[in-house]
Amino acid sequence: MHRIVAAAAVLLLLAGCTPTEAPAPTPSASVSSTPSATAAPTVPATATPTPTQTAEAVVRLQLNAESLEAFGSSGDRVDSFGYNDNPRSVVTALTAIFGEDPKKSSNAAGNTYTWGDFSVRIAMRVSPAPSAEDKDLYRRIFVYASAKIVFGVDISTVDGVRVGDSAPDVAASHPGAASSDGASFFFDTTQVGKLPSGAKLTLSVWATTDSPTGTIADIRAPSPNYGD
Repeated sequence: MHRIVAAAAVLLLLAGCTPTEAPAPTPSASVSSTPSATAAPTVPATATPTPTQTAEAVVRLQLNAESLEAFGSSGDRVDSFGYNDNPRSVVTALTAIFGEDPKKSSNAAGNTYTWGDFSVRIAMRVSPAPSAEDKDLYRRIFVYASAKIVFGVDISTVDGVRVGDSAPDVAASHPGAASSDGASFFFDTTQVGKLPSGAKLTLSVWATTDSPTGTIADIRAPSPNYGD
């Protein structure tokens, strides 16, 4: 009996000395051999260029008392030339409008540039120069048209009167515009000064006729009632 108990005790001691199995190590995250994706460089967006807007072609020139107005086919005004603007700039602009180079002539009164039946006279500079107070009385640029269409450009007064219109019809539609003899009409009359006596100094668009019962022969501006 003692031997059995001793044997059992020996077995228990041997069992206690048996090593315990170590837990399997948890694998750490391995470094991938595949290279990570590199972000592509950002290319700045290129702005789409805005198309250049082409200037609207001039189809009509309108003579006013103080300026020459240019209108496009849409009916909108696309340019304006004052009669005291830089003469060279005006001649350059009109050359572009008509699409033709002008013929130039000169005399003691100044230089004249002509495109067919449309002319611009550039008066000689006044010497001494007018005072700032009187400057508006003296214009350097004078325009003249003897046809209703010049190189495809319609020419009219601010009232719509054109060369070739019936003089009696113009007189009927513009009462008070005709001269006392009925041979001329004055439109867009604008006061630009006053004499000490109180008399008004004005500029107008002047239309002449071949006769009071005929047609409009030409239109011109500015037309002062006190001389150039």
